[in-house]
Amino acid sequence: VSVLNCQSLSPPSPGAEMRGADLARGLTDLADRVKPSAELERQGNLVLDRVLDAVRRRAKVPPQRVAKVGSMGKRTAIAAKLDYDCVLFAPEGADLPALLTDVEDILALEFGIDAERKGDRTVSFAYKGFSFDFLASAAVREDPEAQIAELIRRQDDALKAGLSEATVLFMKNQPGFVHQLARLLKFWSATVSVPGFFHGRSYSMELFAALAGREEAADMLRGFRIALARLRDVRELRAVWHTFYTKEEAARYAAQTPLLLDPADPANNLLAPARLEGYVALGRYAAETLARLAALERGELPGGWLDVFAPQPRLWDCLAHTPVVSSFLVSAARPGQVVQPTGRLQRPACYPFEVELIARALFALVAAQCEGDGVAGTQRQVEHGLEKLFGAGNCNCSPSTQSFDAKDAVAALPAAPGQHFLVGFDVQRNAGFLPEHASWYEARDARPSPYWERSYAPRVLVP
Repeated sequence: VSVLNCQSLSPPSPGAEMRGADLARGLTDLADRVKPSAELERQGNLVLDRVLDAVRRRAKVPPQRVAKVGSMGKRTAIAAKLDYDCVLFAPEGADLPALLTDVEDILALEFGIDAERKGDRTVSFAYKGFSFDFLASAAVREDPEAQIAELIRRQDDALKAGLSEATVLFMKNQPGFVHQLARLLKFWSATVSVPGFFHGRSYSMELFAALAGREEAADMLRGFRIALARLRDVRELRAVWHTFYTKEEAARYAAQTPLLLDPADPANNLLAPARLEGYVALGRYAAETLARLAALERGELPGGWLDVFAPQPRLWDCLAHTPVVSSFLVSAARPGQVVQPTGRLQRPACYPFEVELIARALFALVAAQCEGDGVAGTQRQVEHGLEKLFGAGNCNCSPSTQSFDAKDAVAALPAAPGQHFLVGFDVQRNAGFLPEHASWYEARDARPSPYWERSYAPRVLVP
C-alpha cells in the first residue's frame, strides 16, 4: 500500500519554522499517500466482479444493473478503510428484501461467507480482505440521471438506496483538488473518535471538501483550514447544492439551521438534530487541529505531522483496556498482504473493538510520517507511532525469542506490496480510564466474551 512508501517532505526538526507553502506541499503529499494503491484497487475490483458474477448467475430475479457507489466509486477512499458499496437495481416491482436474501444465500453457498443483514436494505460482508455493502433499489428509469430525478420526486424510503448513485455523479463533477482534500479530511476523521457517530460521516467529509473547494482550488493548507473552520462553526452552517433538484424543491426542506443538504436528496439534512451533536464533537477536534497547524507553522510542534494528527481524544484516556507498554513486539512479516489495518484478539483480555481501534490509530500515525522507504524506515515509523499513542519507549524491534502467539493481541499494518508489519502486545485494565468515555462502550457490542465466541472476519489476504 502506497501509504507507507513515501519519499517526500520529512517532519520539521524541533524548533524549525514551516512556511505555509511547505505545509501545503506536505498536506498534498499526505492526501496522495493515503490513497489506496492501483494494485490494491485492481485486486478489490476483481473480488467484487467475482461476487457480482455469482449474484447475476444465481439470483432468482437478477439485478438489471449494478452501480458501484461509496468512496471507491467516487475515488475518495483512503487505505485505512476500504469499503465497496454497490447498489443492485432490480426490475421495478421486484421484491427487494427477497433479492438481498438471495444474495445472502449465494454468498454462503458459493463463497462460504457469513453475511450480516442490516434491515431490509443492506447486506454487509467481508471477503478476501475487503469489506462490502450491497444495497437494493428499483430500476425505475434506464438513464441514471432520469432515475435520480424520479427517485427524488417519489421520496420513497424503500428506494432511497438508489440515490447513492447521485453522490458518485456529484463527486465526478468536482475538480481533482476536491478529491484530494476529501481524502485528507477522511484521513483526519479517522484520527478522531466520536462514540456512535459513523453513519454519513465519510460522505460529509466529501461535502466539506466541496464547500472548501468553492473558495480554494489549489492550496491544500488553505483548503484544509477552510474545511476545518466550517466544521468548527458547524452550528451556523447552511449549505445547499442544486445539482439534482431545484431551489424550489430544496426550499421545502431548507428552513433548518444548521443545514448541510445532501446533494443527492433534498430531504436529507446531514446536520439533522439526531446527528448534530456528533458533528459538534468533530468541530471541537477541528478547532484543536487548526491550533496545531498554527503551532506547526510557528515551529512549536517538535513532532511535526505526528503531532498534528495525533489521535483525539487521547486513546489512553478512552480505552478501558490498554497495552502493557513494555510488552510491544514489532516485526515486518511476509508472505501475504494485509489489505487494511486490523487487530486480532488472541485471548479474552479486552474487547475486540479496542484492538481494532489501536490498529487504525497506529496506522494513521505511521501514514503521517515520511522517513523514507524500506523496512527500517517503516519500522521507525511504527515505533514513533507507538510512542505518540502510549509513550512507549521500549518496543522490542530487534531479533527476539518472544513470540507473537504469546501476546494477548496483534495489530497488522499494511506496508509495501506483499509485506506487512505486526505489532503484538499484552493488555491490562486501564487505571486511568475516564468515566466520561463510558459511552464508547455503550455504543458498541462490548460484552466481555472470548474472541473465539465471535464471528470474526480478518481483513487479510491469504496468499
